[in-house]
Amino acid sequence: MNYQARPVGPRLTARLLAAEPEFVGLERISGLAGDGYLRVAAVSADGLHVVGMLADPGDALSMHAFMWTRSGGLRQLGGLNGGRYCSAEAISAYGRVVVGTAEDGAADEADRAFRWTRQGGVFSLGTLNYGRYSQAYACSADGLVVVGDAADGAANHACRGFYWTFATGMRSIGMLNGGMTSHACAVSACGRVIAGYADDGSRANARCAVRWSEADGLRSLGTLNGGHYSAASAISADGSTIVGVATDGQAGEALRAFVWREDTGMRSLGGLNGGQVSRANAVSADGSVVVGVASDGRAGDEDRGFVWTADSGMRTVESWLYENSLAAAAVPVVQASGISADGQVLVGQLEGERAFIASIRPRWLLF
Repeated sequence: MNYQARPVGPRLTARLLAAEPEFVGLERISGLAGDGYLRVAAVSADGLHVVGMLADPGDALSMHAFMWTRSGGLRQLGGLNGGRYCSAEAISAYGRVVVGTAEDGAADEADRAFRWTRQGGVFSLGTLNYGRYSQAYACSADGLVVVGDAADGAANHACRGFYWTFATGMRSIGMLNGGMTSHACAVSACGRVIAGYADDGSRANARCAVRWSEADGLRSLGTLNGGHYSAASAISADGSTIVGVATDGQAGEALRAFVWREDTGMRSLGGLNGGQVSRANAVSADGSVVVGVASDGRAGDEDRGFVWTADSGMRTVESWLYENSLAAAAVPVVQASGISADGQVLVGQLEGERAFIASIRPRWLLF
């Protein structure tokens, strides 16, 4: 069945959270059943479309994928054959394609990776060799390549990272040195380079950040200063810069956000104001701006969203806004989840289950 996007009710319309229109909050929605959960996952490369998941106002056990724009507010994307759960995880460059995971009502509510368009609604990408489940996390700029995880029916349903196209269907990215599992978390704009993580069979299945291409296959990005664990979460447009999280062997195995490049290898982005833990969630198209979440040493090691650049290092989203003469919200930013191609628009979570979009663009470019 096809489901077309439809506007939600007026009381589910996003409201401005602060006086400055450059900082817009998708505030906790009034009248929602249950805990009123709303999570944003990503922003389009053009910075104009936000996707995520919200709780159903009439059914606390149901979750719905949504798209948000300044002009249209929140719009639900529908479900898959009557399934009750649907989460949007990524969006194409100009908001025409959304990918994520949905329960398939025609497959005993099993998870299925999906691809959504306005014309076709939610479309299942199927499974890998008739495996039990599939989940999509990212897509190329044009939305024609989708990546994620799937149970591989040809490998006793072990988890494998996959890439999907109309021409090939769902294909595994393979394993790392005979390791047990692999995961595809991000893909370059052209769809030719994939980043994620895999169990490294040469290191007793220790988890390792990986980069995949048709030419090179699955390749380890190594570890951070001899640490035990690493995982990639995002990739630049050309595939040359990859970010994620790794245990730092020079910091007592503390989890640290990292940036990887071919010429420098894996480097730590450090901590936030003396905090110990950081994790990178997204990166701008040219790899120069990284966002994520970190424990803030100036806030009792509470989680705070961060922005990192080579010139300014790691600072809070609030500091980034203040540097650009913009007001922040009345409540803390606890995570930055996504970033536009130019690095000037961020999305993420505020304290209290609110979501936000923050921009340092001139106002005339916001619509």
